[in-house]
Amino acid sequence: TFKFFGTPLSLAKRIQEEIEAEWGLTASIGIAPNKLLAKLASALRKPRGLVYLPAAEVPALLEELPADQLCGIGEKTREALFQMGIWTCGQLGRASFEALFDRFGILGPLLKRMGQGLDESPVLPSSDGEVVKSMSHSYTLPRDTDSPLALSSLLLHLSEKVGRRLRQGGYQGRIVTLTVRYRDFATFSRRKTLNHFLDDGYEIHKTALR
Repeated sequence: TFKFFGTPLSLAKRIQEEIEAEWGLTASIGIAPNKLLAKLASALRKPRGLVYLPAAEVPALLEELPADQLCGIGEKTREALFQMGIWTCGQLGRASFEALFDRFGILGPLLKRMGQGLDESPVLPSSDGEVVKSMSHSYTLPRDTDSPLALSSLLLHLSEKVGRRLRQGGYQGRIVTLTVRYRDFATFSRRKTLNHFLDDGYEIHKTALR
């Protein structure tokens, strides 16, 4: 990679210069081990910031960083965390799994991982979106559950993510498919074909629950 594009810092600097030359706009860029941290790094120094955050420096940065500086933690989530006595990313990363699950449902474990600076979502090239036949999101539970509330909460979260991607891409669909995989990797799917097209996460969720 270095042979063709140079170091991450030199490549980021070139991207900044090309954006400014072609569009007259400034850009802040973050370089980090994953998308969550790269987004955070890009916001640390604006405008026209360029921040490199190596893995070794992540724990120290997150320890005192306000939790709401993480992308995805909005005002309501921040207030709920404050009520639990959680103000920083360090506190969020050390918070009880059970307490977060009780307060936020299936999003609790995700918030804990965010507080630890963990994010497995891939960086995809724009070419991946050229031919769209289906859109989906999945999630692996950290532990088995048969709680209807937890499962409904997870389905709503995934349905909203699918609906958001559909709307952003200008797409709609009318076949909703639900796939479940058990601990032993036994897998089954159910699908429902609707008589109308949709891009609404709540309607996707309602169909998935049925």
